[in-house]
Amino acid sequence: MAPLNLQADQAALLKAYRIHTLEPQAWEDIEHDLDENGIVAGVANPIAREAEEDALGIGRGRGVDLGKLDLETRASILLTSKSFDPKSYLMHVYPSASYSDLASAIPRLQASIDSRSEAIRILVEENFDRFVAVKSSTSSIGESITSSFSQETDYKTKDLTAALKQASSKANQVFIPILEASSSATKLRSTLAVFSRSKYLFNLPSVLNEAIDAGKYDLAIRSYKKGRAVRERPPPNIGITESRILDKVWTSVERIIADLRDNLLSRLREPGVPVDEVEKTIEMLLELDGPEDPVWTYFDAQHQRMADRLRAVYERMAERVKLARERAASEVMGEEERAQVLKACVLALDERNGEAVIAKGTGWEVWESNLSLVKQLSEVLVSSLPAFWKIARGWTEGRFKRTSPTASGTRRAPAQIRTMSLELTRLYVSLVSQHFSLSDPNSSPLASSTFHFLPPATNSLTSAQYLEKLLGELNDCVGDVVGLEMGGGGEAGEGLKGLVETARWRYVDVLCDAWHNDSKLFHHLESFTFVPPTSGPTSITASPAYLDRVRQFQQHNASLCFKLASPSLGEKNKLPPAPYVNRIKTAFLDSLYSILDGLVRFASEDGEPVGSANDTESDVDNRILVTVSNLYHLDKELIPRMMSDLEKASHSKLSEDRGTLSDVVQELDKTLFDDFAKSKAAVLTGIIRRGVLGSGMDWATIGRPQEVRSYMYDALIYLVQIHSQVSLMARPLLERTLSSLVMSIAVEALACFKQVTRFGMGGMLAATLEIEFFHQTMLQYVSPEAAATLGEIYTTISQVYQKAPPAGGVGAANLQTELDAVKKTLHDGRKGTSVEFLCFKQKKEKEKEKERWKEKDKERPDKGKEGDRATPTKRREA
Repeated sequence: MAPLNLQADQAALLKAYRIHTLEPQAWEDIEHDLDENGIVAGVANPIAREAEEDALGIGRGRGVDLGKLDLETRASILLTSKSFDPKSYLMHVYPSASYSDLASAIPRLQASIDSRSEAIRILVEENFDRFVAVKSSTSSIGESITSSFSQETDYKTKDLTAALKQASSKANQVFIPILEASSSATKLRSTLAVFSRSKYLFNLPSVLNEAIDAGKYDLAIRSYKKGRAVRERPPPNIGITESRILDKVWTSVERIIADLRDNLLSRLREPGVPVDEVEKTIEMLLELDGPEDPVWTYFDAQHQRMADRLRAVYERMAERVKLARERAASEVMGEEERAQVLKACVLALDERNGEAVIAKGTGWEVWESNLSLVKQLSEVLVSSLPAFWKIARGWTEGRFKRTSPTASGTRRAPAQIRTMSLELTRLYVSLVSQHFSLSDPNSSPLASSTFHFLPPATNSLTSAQYLEKLLGELNDCVGDVVGLEMGGGGEAGEGLKGLVETARWRYVDVLCDAWHNDSKLFHHLESFTFVPPTSGPTSITASPAYLDRVRQFQQHNASLCFKLASPSLGEKNKLPPAPYVNRIKTAFLDSLYSILDGLVRFASEDGEPVGSANDTESDVDNRILVTVSNLYHLDKELIPRMMSDLEKASHSKLSEDRGTLSDVVQELDKTLFDDFAKSKAAVLTGIIRRGVLGSGMDWATIGRPQEVRSYMYDALIYLVQIHSQVSLMARPLLERTLSSLVMSIAVEALACFKQVTRFGMGGMLAATLEIEFFHQTMLQYVSPEAAATLGEIYTTISQVYQKAPPAGGVGAANLQTELDAVKKTLHDGRKGTSVEFLCFKQKKEKEKEKERWKEKDKERPDKGKEGDRATPTKRREA
């Protein structure tokens, strides 16, 4: 069995798969040319193998692997191929042959050609007869055909003509649509040619729309600029039709870019756009080379928007303030109600959530509306002006200049942008000044009632809290704007700083007025929280809670006033200007005098019963006692401390004001205490006068006394009552009160005994017993002056007794016996009343207090009649 030939036919494979090599690198679909033997041209075949071996006969053409050559190269080196190329043949078959080798091969090639020519000659000679026979047959056939042609048959073309006409008709029906389609195809190919040459421009509208819809404006602008460059350099030999098509496409592109430009310009007019986006938008518009200058579009739009917004915010918030004032005015509050709100705010100073309580004080809705007005005006300015000025600064530094040669330069100067910025700050200053009625500190002061921003009723603590917030908002806003350094000679900064200064003066003035008004209500804050009787006589006041509120009230308002008046809010080390210091000192003193006026009013007016008083007289006494106790503490403790604090804060000495204030307080103290002491002394002196002169007792004939008479018990019992009342209402005044009354009793007793013209032994002993009983019982309240007066009484009795000794005479022994009996009676009387008069028992700690009251009770000239007291304010003026 013969072996199988499994070698692939290369020509068949190439023809079957329509490829030019057995190792194609891409998809191919080739129509192969066949040679005269029906074999793919360029593929080795048995006929050509001998020629391929060594055509030149120089022995170097063997070993060429045709399978490794591509089809085109293979066809160029085959001797039998129509595309045979001698150069390629020599290069691939004889790549290393020398010139001499090639020259030596010429005879062989010539012999080969000759042999081929000889072969052809022999072929012709051998087949000549056949050629002649074919020629004869062809001639006879031609003659036969010619002889059969006639005119009737149109020379045998009639049928053919009819068939051709019919074929032509059919061809028209079949091929005209094909030709028309071919023409359309030609036009389409022409259009496609235009598209292929300007493909980027035709795709540009869709590219722009996609980029804009996706927010990729940078990509859209880059694509537009690239398209514009392509449009400016059209392809060569462009036709009219192509030019029109491109014009339509570019018109669409310009329409899209115009919409994009309008969109970007509208973004420049929008509020609240971040400055980075504004800068990027301006740069994109500058790249688009629009007819408008985007920078000035932004400036004009934002300047107008900020000005309109400032006015709109002011009108809206001013109306809200007005409505809040009207609502507050409709809620009528009496003095007592206002005092209760003030009391709640003062008490809140010591509480953790005190600020929240104070913030809800009387008129807080109006203050909140004022604060909202300033906040929103400041927000408009601070939120927009920095971005506005940043763009302006970039423009003045040449950052946003139009660089296109076709762009017209702006006619607007850099100074105009500074003017626009200054206009905005001036408008802000004008609106704030208008609302708060701001004026220069050196101008004439206006009455607080004329200010439309103030609540109809408020208190100083609530006002201080909101005024501090208002000034803080203005300071923050001004600091942010001044930090922009807008230039213009510092006019913007000076105007804003002037706004803060005038606002500071107005706020300090308003707070001082509110402070003074509140002080007139402060006596209503007395809560009658008294010191317990067991606390001893060293307590400094009968109502410490009230006085502590006075201290807190004055200290808080003074501190807030100095804080508002400081050149920089919150800086404690900087001294306010002199006008502020003088205004605060005046308000402080006016407030103190008003508080003193309130104390006097509290002591004299009718109101709710104080303490355990069950009648009008006791209530008046209780009020006087509480007031005098408070006055003493104010004079000795609080006022010196508060004045020292004020001197430290103002860096000035207030010696004259301190002295005047102390004189007024002491005078009030003396007047009120004297009123109380006189009313009590009148009762006691009446008891003494009736006991000494009005009892019908004959001092010359009465016998030795067996007991202390009842009038002295009545006087001491009344003193016990006074002791109880003062201990309950104003224990610190106890020693002062009883000492004063003991002195009054001693003076009255001296005057009465001086009117007795004669004392007998019994009368002298009775008078001595009664005075001694009183003296020993009230010993701890006997001042040196009272002791001297009592001594004078003993002297007066002795002198009268010595001048008129009783008839019959009494010896010294009898006198001594009588004195011993009287001493026993005194001792028994003291022992029998020790429980009743236990409250008068002497205590060691009283010794130091005596010196204080001694100094206090020094005689001073009265400056007002009883019942016609001058107020502290009037005394201050005097």
